[in-house]
Amino acid sequence: MLDQSFTAYHFNEIFQIERRKGNIRKEYFPEPYLAVLEEGHRLNDVIRELKSVKRTEWTDEQKQEYKETKEAIKENQKERRKEESKWLEVIADKVNDPRFRITLDTIDLDDKTGYTVPNEVEYLFVMKTLQANLKKVFKVQQANRHRIMTQVKRLMNESTPKYIIRTDVHHFYESILQDRLLEMLKGNTLLSKMSVRFIWQILEEYERKKDTEEPKGLGVPRGVGVSAYLSEIYLRGVDESIKHRPEVVFYVRYVDDIFIILSHLPIGTTLEEYYDGLRDEFAALGLSLMDPNNPEQKKKLLLEDFHTYLKNKETKQGNFNYLGYNLKWLRSGGESGTRLITKFGLSDDKKKKLFRRLNNAFVHFEEKTKYSLSEARMDLRDSLRMIAGNYRLTKSKSGIKAGIYYSNDLLTEVGELKTFTKFVHNRKIKVYSEVLKGMPERDQYIAGIKAMVKQFDFQKSWKERKCYTMADKRIREISQWLSKE
Repeated sequence: MLDQSFTAYHFNEIFQIERRKGNIRKEYFPEPYLAVLEEGHRLNDVIRELKSVKRTEWTDEQKQEYKETKEAIKENQKERRKEESKWLEVIADKVNDPRFRITLDTIDLDDKTGYTVPNEVEYLFVMKTLQANLKKVFKVQQANRHRIMTQVKRLMNESTPKYIIRTDVHHFYESILQDRLLEMLKGNTLLSKMSVRFIWQILEEYERKKDTEEPKGLGVPRGVGVSAYLSEIYLRGVDESIKHRPEVVFYVRYVDDIFIILSHLPIGTTLEEYYDGLRDEFAALGLSLMDPNNPEQKKKLLLEDFHTYLKNKETKQGNFNYLGYNLKWLRSGGESGTRLITKFGLSDDKKKKLFRRLNNAFVHFEEKTKYSLSEARMDLRDSLRMIAGNYRLTKSKSGIKAGIYYSNDLLTEVGELKTFTKFVHNRKIKVYSEVLKGMPERDQYIAGIKAMVKQFDFQKSWKERKCYTMADKRIREISQWLSKE
């Protein structure tokens, strides 16, 4: 049986991963551990100071100090590991105490109620261990957005006729049948009883916290990390069933968003009837796909017959948004063309997000000029590097890159990016009214900012893929003010 215990040994594996991601907060640590960390920082500062001078110029005292400090660092590392073990043992004891229970707090998630576990370190380790256990036992794989869209782009541009279904599960997380989910979990004898107990506690707490008007026995808490794994397990059967149908060329579900490409329809079946059959299959699990008779839901539903489209010379081009892109299809060679081509632009939501982030960058700059003109300039420059440029994640072993190209590399309608460049270049530069008031230096500063801003070109950054190097800590700092709603 797979080892799924909630022990200090396994918590240490999680600790090493989460620490590298920057998810372990300083306030989680006990005082003795913080003291060891602080001493480690002091010793490293001594080494850095010594290395600021060429070794050939070191005195005998400096050579000895270097040797002694290196030895002290080794001892400090041993002490740190010892304190880590003691700390993790205390956490494991808390978690394994029969009185320990998982509780939830409510948060706002757009137009829905979200949930989160308390900001205490034992909850972090329990939830991460639960996710790891579910992933190991059920072989859960979270869908990769980029991989999905790469396949969609290839398939949509193939010359063969096709049928397209794009829909989503209405109120997915809130509609999952809890009893059936627990049956699925208990039915797998590899999943530990403690894991099942904690999941049961999460569902019970969710029932206690959710609105009293919501139906009982339904749903998993939106916003809690383990819910994504539970939802994947819940729909595994229907996913596999649809994928293996002979007419299905491509089926993917990204959380609640479903995209299907069919090569043909069963004999005597229309596309609308086929979709009704899909709705029945999901309904057996208590889930509702978008209703074509509901005006609001119909806006997100796509049922497209490209067999007929290519034959009907009167049909105009169409488009839909999917996973960050706007897919626009048309005939090659104009209206008389017999081959379908699909162009990729930015989705409406992604455009709104880019404009919001750009606006936040300038608002932050304006507020920062009250306190420091140099920091305000640096913050605006780095914000634009993140939004309009590309950057490397410095602590990523695989050399992960992000930015305007690496987040939108499937884009074909690159000309759309000119709109954002124009927005940035035309944005009025505002400086706090009392700073350098009436002085020529104020105009000089604003002119310098304008010149800096005009160096950013979205389309050029996308095409050239030039990357900036930015520390992970700096990226997280900038993201805080860029992500404000």
